[in-house]
Amino acid sequence: MGEDLRLTRSGGRLGAETPVRAPGPLRGLVIERDQDYREVIGFVVGLAGAGTDRVAAHEEAVPLSKDTSYDIVIAGISQGEELGIDFLAELRRNTGCPIIVLDESFDEARTRYEAGADQILAKPFVPGALIGAIKAALRGPSPNSVVPVATEIKVQGVRFDAATWTVHHANVTASLSRREWQLLAFFLANTNRYYEARDVIDQVWDREISTEQFRSYLTRIRRKLEPLRLPFQIVTRPGVGYALNTDVGDTMTTDPEEFSQEIHHASPERPLDVIYDAVFRFELETGQITEWNAGAEELYGWRRQDALGRQPHELLKTMHDRPRDDIVAEVIERGRWSGTLVQTTRSGDRLIVDARWALTRDADGSPTGVLEVNRDQTRLRAALADLEFANQVMSQLNSSLEPAEVLDRLLTIVVAASQATHATAARVEGEDAIVEASFDVDGEKLPTGMRWRLSLPDVLRAVRSPRTVASGRIDPRRLADGTEERIPDLGYRLTVPLVMGERVIGLLSVGRSSLPFTPEQQKAVERIAASAAMALHNAWLYRESVEQREAARRNQERL
Repeated sequence: MGEDLRLTRSGGRLGAETPVRAPGPLRGLVIERDQDYREVIGFVVGLAGAGTDRVAAHEEAVPLSKDTSYDIVIAGISQGEELGIDFLAELRRNTGCPIIVLDESFDEARTRYEAGADQILAKPFVPGALIGAIKAALRGPSPNSVVPVATEIKVQGVRFDAATWTVHHANVTASLSRREWQLLAFFLANTNRYYEARDVIDQVWDREISTEQFRSYLTRIRRKLEPLRLPFQIVTRPGVGYALNTDVGDTMTTDPEEFSQEIHHASPERPLDVIYDAVFRFELETGQITEWNAGAEELYGWRRQDALGRQPHELLKTMHDRPRDDIVAEVIERGRWSGTLVQTTRSGDRLIVDARWALTRDADGSPTGVLEVNRDQTRLRAALADLEFANQVMSQLNSSLEPAEVLDRLLTIVVAASQATHATAARVEGEDAIVEASFDVDGEKLPTGMRWRLSLPDVLRAVRSPRTVASGRIDPRRLADGTEERIPDLGYRLTVPLVMGERVIGLLSVGRSSLPFTPEQQKAVERIAASAAMALHNAWLYRESVEQREAARRNQERL
């Protein structure tokens, strides 16, 4: 990792070449005397979305702060080091931007706050805490933040980035504030379901804001998303509530009168075919299906003639979140119901659908049946589940800089997610992989520091591709000398590369004796590995800096 501000020896003193700005719309100034710490801080600031200029001395920072426009300043203080109040105040005057101080002692915390520091964090610091502090100080992250791909989801060609609170569509980007993103995320997780304002507030902010503020946030979201011309929108239905409608052209509603108006213009033979969702009608008295549109044929695989006369909950093996009779009773009483159902297609695929039921009546106004409108949300829910899983893994792994703690959490998470009986994390160094931590249900852990040969075909493929390689039993002697009794005899293995940028920095190996890993388990391990690479990279950098400082201290003592 190279310094953005390259320091050189010039004329017997430490001088600075012209600062080189890293890519990205944000720019940060890192001030830290310790070179290893300076590099780690710069790397973490980059993860938060800012390019950096990095200097060792306070006297170098002042002229830079006058001549360069910065968005954030990070100043590190070691034990016994002075960080003058006048210096902080001058930085504040010159840059006008937030200042975060990393302090080992906190002795002068109050005066530093008064001089212009916005936040003071402990040093050594946790990367996640510094990233959070930077983003909070900037009141929203950069659209160019470097984050694992698992923190993004795509829906109908629209990309939602949870790490940067941005929405991307048709080469246009909308940046949201924290609360705007929280509101949009709620509707994204509950598409096509209507909520009253107070219900949304209670679930998103726990009564933290008023309904007037809620409507203000909603208006701002709509205004920001308007230039993106999204294929869906947040709609308001008076007397019903608010919902994210995932089809702008969809005029479906749970109001039977509006259903009738829409169907009136359709083909008289198949009036419900005008609607793209899966729509069918069943009678209250017999429970039998009397209408089945083309959307239902496409979604479920059952032709109209095969579905008519059948009981829908039996045909589709429907799983309700409460007794079906209670839902029917609610429809009769209120005229409508909406919720989430789990249904099964003719081919056996399981679907998660957002369902809307509306009561139908005869000419005399008596209830006769229920019109059920279902929209498939299986992929969206899976994408949101992936996003939530990735965020939880990132939170767990980035909560510490100690390699032992990160590795322990990593192996615990990966074993639980994959149902493996053995897991090993190794660091790639030259032509070898060095074991950093190991777990086995039988208690036989591989020794830390043990070297693997990367020449083993499956391991080499994982490093070169870099992709997950599924394999079977291996000859321990080909992996490392003296490992015959240490490496368990596993019938099924996954070797997953840990990748930072374009470089493989490590390997994650999981295995078990019986049953191959399912595609879902392999995908879970790969998502974990994506987050683990960054966490381990930070932890190894931190360990290296600590070891270098300790070596320097011992050398100083000898002198």
